[in-house]
Amino acid sequence: MTIRTQKPTRLAVAAAAIPLVLALAGGPVQANAAAPWLTCAKGNSLVYGNSAATVTLTNGEFRFQACRTPSGSLERVKLSYAKKQGPPVEVALAWAWSTRDGKESFIPPEPNGGDHFPVTLSAGQTHTNDFSFAPAGADGSRPAPRFACIEGILQIGPPDTPAKTHQTAKGCF
Repeated sequence: MTIRTQKPTRLAVAAAAIPLVLALAGGPVQANAAAPWLTCAKGNSLVYGNSAATVTLTNGEFRFQACRTPSGSLERVKLSYAKKQGPPVEVALAWAWSTRDGKESFIPPEPNGGDHFPVTLSAGQTHTNDFSFAPAGADGSRPAPRFACIEGILQIGPPDTPAKTHQTAKGCF
């Protein structure tokens, strides 16, 4: 599977294959102990508590955090990949709603689900997506009640090669 095409892509195909990719490739997930990386509007809370969901890779770090409203919609979603070392790579960031069992996932429609094209990063560079939604807006609402969790998605690989998919731990609410 690859996101590298001449046509725009939203990573929708990636969401269906993520459980298999994770079972085969997996990645360590840890909490980021730094100060809150994302600030929520008054009355809303961070999905992952005061730390972000973090996937540490050999050459960089992928972080994901979101703010949720008391009714269960999303106010804001933030994803970031910091390339720390190694040759240039292409990255694409996205996020998805998912069921608790991980059997179904849903990437929101454009423009709020993620990158349209991969971005090339060199060591020392960071790519970030920060999506804000109206507290009761359709873009931040669950697509269906069974989608009780969210997760970040990173596709990464050397230019002109198939990308590997990494996923953060689910944040359920």
